[in-house]
Amino acid sequence: MNLETRPNHAMDEPATVEAHSRTPSWMRWATVCLIAFVVVIADQWTKMWIRSWLPLGGSRCIFDGILWFTHIQNPGGAFGLFPNAPYAFLAGAIIVLVLFIIWGRQAI
Repeated sequence: MNLETRPNHAMDEPATVEAHSRTPSWMRWATVCLIAFVVVIADQWTKMWIRSWLPLGGSRCIFDGILWFTHIQNPGGAFGLFPNAPYAFLAGAIIVLVLFIIWGRQAI
Protein backbone atom coordinates (compact mmCIF):
# COMPACT_ATOMS: atom_id res chain seq x y z
CA MET A 1 0.00 0.00 0.00
CA ASN A 2 1.54 3.32 -0.95
CA LEU A 3 1.10 6.62 0.87
CA GLU A 4 -1.59 7.93 -1.48
CA THR A 5 -4.02 5.04 -0.90
CA ARG A 6 -3.54 4.62 2.86
CA PRO A 7 -6.49 5.96 4.88
CA ASN A 8 -5.72 9.04 6.91
CA HIS A 9 -7.38 8.62 10.30
CA ALA A 10 -5.66 11.70 11.69
CA MET A 11 -8.03 13.88 9.67
CA ASP A 12 -10.93 12.89 11.96
CA GLU A 13 -9.39 14.35 15.12
CA PRO A 14 -9.09 18.05 14.21
CA ALA A 15 -12.81 18.25 13.42
CA THR A 16 -13.64 17.20 16.99
CA VAL A 17 -11.12 19.59 18.49
CA GLU A 18 -12.28 22.37 16.18
CA ALA A 19 -15.94 21.84 17.13
CA HIS A 20 -15.04 21.94 20.83
CA SER A 21 -12.94 25.08 20.44
CA ARG A 22 -15.83 26.91 18.74
CA THR A 23 -17.80 26.91 22.00
CA PRO A 24 -16.76 30.04 23.93
CA SER A 25 -14.89 29.31 27.15
CA TRP A 26 -17.29 31.50 29.16
CA MET A 27 -20.17 29.28 27.99
CA ARG A 28 -18.37 26.12 29.13
CA TRP A 29 -17.64 27.75 32.51
CA ALA A 30 -21.26 28.90 32.77
CA THR A 31 -22.42 25.34 32.12
CA VAL A 32 -20.15 23.95 34.84
CA CYS A 33 -21.31 26.64 37.29
CA LEU A 34 -24.97 26.01 36.44
CA ILE A 35 -24.62 22.28 37.05
CA ALA A 36 -22.85 22.91 40.37
CA PHE A 37 -25.58 25.38 41.38
CA VAL A 38 -28.37 22.91 40.55
CA VAL A 39 -26.62 20.15 42.54
CA VAL A 40 -26.22 22.39 45.61
CA ILE A 41 -29.85 23.55 45.43
CA ALA A 42 -31.10 19.96 45.06
CA ASP A 43 -28.95 18.88 48.02
CA GLN A 44 -30.23 21.66 50.27
CA TRP A 45 -33.84 21.16 49.17
CA THR A 46 -33.77 17.43 49.97
CA LYS A 47 -32.31 18.19 53.41
CA MET A 48 -35.08 20.72 54.13
CA TRP A 49 -37.70 18.26 52.87
CA ILE A 50 -36.46 15.46 55.16
CA ARG A 51 -36.35 17.84 58.16
CA SER A 52 -39.96 18.87 57.56
CA TRP A 53 -41.19 15.35 56.74
CA LEU A 54 -39.46 13.21 59.38
CA PRO A 55 -38.58 14.03 62.97
CA LEU A 56 -34.94 13.49 63.96
CA GLY A 57 -34.51 9.76 64.53
CA GLY A 58 -37.75 8.98 62.70
CA SER A 59 -37.99 6.38 59.97
CA ARG A 60 -40.54 5.69 57.22
CA CYS A 61 -40.90 2.75 54.89
CA ILE A 62 -41.03 3.85 51.25
CA PHE A 63 -41.25 0.44 49.55
CA ASP A 64 -42.54 -2.40 51.71
CA GLY A 65 -39.48 -3.81 53.43
CA ILE A 66 -37.09 -2.66 50.70
CA LEU A 67 -36.42 1.06 51.13
CA TRP A 68 -36.57 3.09 54.34
CA PHE A 69 -35.88 6.80 54.91
CA THR A 70 -34.36 7.50 58.31
CA HIS A 71 -33.61 11.01 59.55
CA ILE A 72 -30.22 11.14 61.25
CA GLN A 73 -27.66 13.87 61.77
CA ASN A 74 -24.12 13.53 60.50
CA PRO A 75 -21.82 16.02 62.23
CA GLY A 76 -18.87 15.10 60.02
CA GLY A 77 -18.23 14.78 56.35
CA ALA A 78 -19.14 11.88 54.12
CA PHE A 79 -19.79 8.71 56.13
CA GLY A 80 -19.21 10.64 59.37
CA LEU A 81 -15.53 11.36 58.71
CA PHE A 82 -13.86 14.01 60.90
CA PRO A 83 -16.83 14.75 63.23
CA ASN A 84 -14.56 16.53 65.72
CA ALA A 85 -12.34 18.29 63.20
CA PRO A 86 -14.54 20.65 61.17
CA TYR A 87 -11.63 22.93 60.26
CA ALA A 88 -9.55 20.06 58.90
CA PHE A 89 -12.53 18.96 56.83
CA LEU A 90 -13.06 22.53 55.61
CA ALA A 91 -9.38 22.85 54.66
CA GLY A 92 -9.55 19.59 52.74
CA ALA A 93 -12.69 20.72 50.93
CA ILE A 94 -11.03 24.00 49.95
CA ILE A 95 -7.97 22.15 48.63
CA VAL A 96 -10.18 19.85 46.56
CA LEU A 97 -12.13 22.85 45.24
CA VAL A 98 -8.91 24.60 44.17
CA LEU A 99 -7.71 21.42 42.46
CA PHE A 100 -11.03 21.14 40.60
CA ILE A 101 -10.75 24.74 39.46
CA ILE A 102 -7.19 24.19 38.21
CA TRP A 103 -8.22 20.98 36.45
CA GLY A 104 -11.28 22.68 34.99
CA ARG A 105 -9.27 25.57 33.58
CA GLN A 106 -6.98 23.10 31.83
CA ALA A 107 -9.88 21.02 30.50
CA ILE A 108 -11.95 23.97 29.32
